[in-house]
Amino acid sequence: MTRGVLIIFVLLAGVVTVFPQEPADTIDVDVMLEELDLDVPAESPKESDIKSPTVAMVLSGILPGAGQIYNGSYWKTPIILGFAGYFTYAIVVLHDLYTDYRQRFRDSITDETPMGNDRLQFIRDFYRNQRDRFGWYMGILYVINLLDAYVEATLSGFDVGEDLTLDVSPYFDTRGGAGMQFRLRF
Repeated sequence: MTRGVLIIFVLLAGVVTVFPQEPADTIDVDVMLEELDLDVPAESPKESDIKSPTVAMVLSGILPGAGQIYNGSYWKTPIILGFAGYFTYAIVVLHDLYTDYRQRFRDSITDETPMGNDRLQFIRDFYRNQRDRFGWYMGILYVINLLDAYVEATLSGFDVGEDLTLDVSPYFDTRGGAGMQFRLRF
């Protein structure tokens, strides 16, 4: 354990150079701001563009897909409703098959076969498991629907400019240090 920590410490010590802090004579704020080259957006997001995450979640909780409509993502609603419709249809059909084979299995229990027909029991259990699996799928879809509405409403006021760049360049210090400089512009 200590040997591994020592190796990591030596590796990090070779990467990071530490210089004592020296007081600066003068600081030119205008030069510093020019070096930063900040692009401030001309206008901030409008109040009407910012959505409430609570309202989006409540709408999606009442009717799946309604929160996506509230957020303006109209194309997600048919997808959510399509999956919900398919899962509901599968649950109903599989439940009908389960109840049918459950009754057939009960009818197969007689004095000659007190344990019933094994094949009918297997089919009954298969349809019950499939029905339950689609119930889980429906629950997962419901939670994803709520999370999507919440996240999209939370990020509705987040303004992303057109200039998303990452600039990687070598860095040389006046004291002899060298490294890589990463500049992310957004």
